[in-house]
Amino acid sequence: MDSDLLEGVVVCHGGPKLSHLFFADDSLIFCKATLANYESLQRILEDYEKASDQQLNRAKMSLFFSSNTSNEAQEEIKQRFGAQDIKQHEKYLRLPSLVGRNKRSTFNAIKDKVGKKLEGWKEKIMSKYHGCATCGEGGFTVEGREWGMNLVWEDKWLPLSSMYKVVSPNTFLHANTCVSELIDLENASWKSTVIDALFLPREAETIKSIPLSSRLPGDRLIWAMSSNVQFSVHSTYSLAVNLSQAANKGNSSNTSLVRRFWKPDWSLPVPHKTQHFMWRACREAFPTKVNLARRKVVMDNICDVCGLKAVSTGHVL
Repeated sequence: MDSDLLEGVVVCHGGPKLSHLFFADDSLIFCKATLANYESLQRILEDYEKASDQQLNRAKMSLFFSSNTSNEAQEEIKQRFGAQDIKQHEKYLRLPSLVGRNKRSTFNAIKDKVGKKLEGWKEKIMSKYHGCATCGEGGFTVEGREWGMNLVWEDKWLPLSSMYKVVSPNTFLHANTCVSELIDLENASWKSTVIDALFLPREAETIKSIPLSSRLPGDRLIWAMSSNVQFSVHSTYSLAVNLSQAANKGNSSNTSLVRRFWKPDWSLPVPHKTQHFMWRACREAFPTKVNLARRKVVMDNICDVCGLKAVSTGHVL
């Protein structure tokens, strides 16, 4: 551009001219749609091919013309360049190639795609985690079934985050007892005497703490993990984190000890690659014969040098 061989495009009023953008393995070159600019660009590309001993793949090259470029100029340049022009709807790296003034319509496809992803996540999460709702004639609904239709010892209806199912043994009721049989529908209250005699103390208190509506409205499904009983990604994420931490609590005896163990190593005045090497060595994360044999990459893990021991990280070091 300094030698006026190419005329770039102005990004904004009073701003500098832009001649090119280089990505990892792609290049965008901006110039005016004139034969003079085409010839200059052609010479530049030929010089690049000679200097690098590489040849450009014209089949992978494409052109884009602004709306004020005449059809004659477009056809002439396309014919000489041997490349096709791209249209507004085409994409680059899964994003629109061009973004005009109407950004809403340009990115609507991305919005719809993300919306469908979230809907799929919502369905999966709702099928995995169970909400509780207070209502009439059987209290609340879980997984779309009326509480009165839920079986006491079979279905997940109890609002306890451990497993949502009753663990108390059935001592005197029939196996197909429904939850509605534990409710006094005339007084809209729990049958406390039956519940205390039938369930373990924690489950009995949990059941009796569930409020029942005196108006006996119709059942409805709600999300119990948020204060407004409406499903939200935030409340679901918090629930998933809590469940994950509870599940991993038994596996990790004390994470603070692990942090204290690694903190001095990360503070050593050595290059980061050395710290990373130490971490991988301690975690047995190198592609040693032991690890490769565990993944069925090699058949045996014996050292080729000594022929006696398995090639673990400790053996190598």
